Amino acid sequence: MIPALLVSVAAAWAAPAAVAPAAASGVLEQCRVALPTAASPYEGWRCFYMAARRGEPWEAAERAVATGAANGDTWAEVVLGHMRSDRGDPAAEASYRRALEAFARTAAPAGEAQARFGLANFEWHRGAGATAVRAILDQALIDAGRSGDPQTLAAARAQLARHLWRTGQDYDAAWTLARQAEAIAFPDGPYQTRLLVLHVLAGITQLTARAEEELDFRLRMVELAHAEGDAYVEATARLNVAQAWLAAPDDAPAGGAEREARAALEAASRSENDYSEAGAWCTLARALGPGAAEAGEDWQRCADGYHRLGAPEAALYGLAGLATVQARTDPPRALATADAAVAEALASGAWDAEIDARLVAAGLRWQAGRPDARAAAEDVLTRLEATRAQQESDQSRAGLAATRRLAYDLLAARLADAGDGAGAFAVLERQRAHELRAALSAAAIGDGAWGAGVVPDALAQVQSALAADEVLVSFELPPGQTLLPDSATPAWADVITRAAVKQVPLPAPAGLGGRVAAWVGLLARRDGAGEGTRPAVAWLDPVVEALPAAARRVVVVADGPLHRVPTAGAFGVADGRPRAVSVVPSAAVWLRLRALPPLAGPGVLGVADPALPGAEAEVDAAVGALGGRRLRLGEATAAGLIAAGPAGYRFLHLAAHARADVMHPERSELRLRSGGGESATLRPAVLAALGLRGQAVLLSACSGTDGRVVDGEGVFGLARSLLAGGARVVVGSRWALRDDESSAFSAAFIAHLGEGAPVDAAVAAAQADRAAAGAPYAAWGGFVAMGDGSVVPFPEARAVAARASRWAAWRIAAAAFCLGGGGVLAWLTAGAARKRGR
Repeated sequence: MIPALLVSVAAAWAAPAAVAPAAASGVLEQCRVALPTAASPYEGWRCFYMAARRGEPWEAAERAVATGAANGDTWAEVVLGHMRSDRGDPAAEASYRRALEAFARTAAPAGEAQARFGLANFEWHRGAGATAVRAILDQALIDAGRSGDPQTLAAARAQLARHLWRTGQDYDAAWTLARQAEAIAFPDGPYQTRLLVLHVLAGITQLTARAEEELDFRLRMVELAHAEGDAYVEATARLNVAQAWLAAPDDAPAGGAEREARAALEAASRSENDYSEAGAWCTLARALGPGAAEAGEDWQRCADGYHRLGAPEAALYGLAGLATVQARTDPPRALATADAAVAEALASGAWDAEIDARLVAAGLRWQAGRPDARAAAEDVLTRLEATRAQQESDQSRAGLAATRRLAYDLLAARLADAGDGAGAFAVLERQRAHELRAALSAAAIGDGAWGAGVVPDALAQVQSALAADEVLVSFELPPGQTLLPDSATPAWADVITRAAVKQVPLPAPAGLGGRVAAWVGLLARRDGAGEGTRPAVAWLDPVVEALPAAARRVVVVADGPLHRVPTAGAFGVADGRPRAVSVVPSAAVWLRLRALPPLAGPGVLGVADPALPGAEAEVDAAVGALGGRRLRLGEATAAGLIAAGPAGYRFLHLAAHARADVMHPERSELRLRSGGGESATLRPAVLAALGLRGQAVLLSACSGTDGRVVDGEGVFGLARSLLAGGARVVVGSRWALRDDESSAFSAAFIAHLGEGAPVDAAVAAAQADRAAAGAPYAAWGGFVAMGDGSVVPFPEARAVAARASRWAAWRIAAAAFCLGGGGVLAWLTAGAARKRGR
């Protein structure tokens, strides 16, 4: 739960490349010999600094650099500041300020920038306020610009990015600055700049819930530092890998966090990296858990170490962890420790440490049965949401909330334990789909009563909206966490009907995501290996058993790994027919969409990629059956689609190549090829700007409902963008399909819509048709309705041709292509139809 520790990887983050490491013996002497011929005085003096970080005697190296500073070498003065800063020596400030004065006298802006980098880092770790540190870095950026040196400018951008990240001010701006620095520094820029860039990018991805990217950046740091023989940085990099594994214990290798923490402790001791040594004690204590005999001592070593170094914001982690151990034997003392950590965090301006300390304090209040426990937990949410509002993009806001979802889980679980199910449901809805609700509010789509914040009377509103044969199932699957080991939050599902609410306890979801991913991977092979092995379906049995027998429609508020689970067959049958199922990111979104007025006007607006075999025939068949039009050559572009006025139609049929970018969902796209070889790309921002007003959408494309899952917010991808743009429901597949599979499902689905079926019922019926025809589960099971599946686009039950004739007209003889990542075209099997890739 705790983010990567804000320890100093090096005070001289932005320094030029280090002198190549020499043999272990006589390294300092070699630095002395090489000093007169070094590429620059700074590089020469940094040889001593880097030698100390690689394990040479620190005191001897520092004496050598101090001698150079005393002899008037300004670059030696900067390096001396770095060495003192790394060990928490207050004399570092004087070194940096002397260097600044000297560089200003000699008009050396690059030197001024480097000195300011070190000064800002030192002041931050000493507890200076965010505003004061920002002023130093803003001036350093100006100095870097005046220097005309690209590498100094890259370093300045990376330094400012780090400040924005660790103060929680603007993660989008920090990400942009760090990426700009990365483009300059890699692959051959200064080692320290590359290191800082990776450090910042890892921190931002951690705080915006991009776990795969975060771990990649942290492992790259370990590799880079190890290759340089830099034990000082290797220690910090390793403990941050351990922290990443602690933040996602279900996905970590067994014992991995403890092993990395011990390796970090060894490297820190060898290189005299006092910051990382303190951090390693914290990390080791967290990995061991509060029940370990040595955990309390390790937490205390962590807090004491940071306090000795003058780093109160980092010491807060030790205090918060110590409180969880003390709570086992001395609850009043534990609470006093947690409250002291909160007060210290407020004074230092360390936002993330403050949130964690407040969470520990609130959790301890719940454990002690204190009457102020709920108010303390509510205060955490208020502080969290205030920082969330400062972020510029919906993904950053959602990611920030996801990393702190424990604040919501904790309060919801305690309210549920106290018998306040309505209160627990409202707390969870307060977090869920916050950004999607905000987008719908901004576009005045649906009932605006719930807005994007607190959801009053949420449960009562849901019950009043449900029909007699409908049930809404809201899942709460909190991820594993180690911040409050004695306060684990349970998993459950609220099964809600018009007349009753039943809370169904669920097994711990640990490992569920991996099992689902493995199953979907087997299905994608199309060799039958995945058929009949549905781990998520079995896991859902307690919920299915709790569904009323008369429930024909199930609305699923998914959570965690369930966002990737196909719904076909998962929720059983009613009256001998498969239940109609739709998935929504929150009950509030479902109510908004359900409040949209009935659709009127022409039937289908179809868009087909003419370069995709079978796409035009598929869309033409839908238009022929339901009325409307298909955009022709030259019209099938983003501008053409907008100009066609999709809000005036009932149904939008998009048949195209697609790419779901799970790592960067804003880069996901539908690809069209218009006349003359021109191509058009429909990215999420374009889809969200179509001006839809309640349309149903068939996204006939590979993995159309896939994307990046963000806890609380749901799936960021193409389907969500259409919902944000006003679609009432989007039908698409969880995984890639062959062209003939997609066309066969679409034919059956359109036929049922033409008979007057609701969208979710048409999906279920089409899937039943394909199963009865002998098609494997992989060919149809991935289709899901996202949004309000109860909408009936064609209530007049248009007369259409017999389904068998329609399917004959749709049959495609040519094999179809599947466009994968990077434009790679691959055959599935010899003689088989290729994946549609849409």
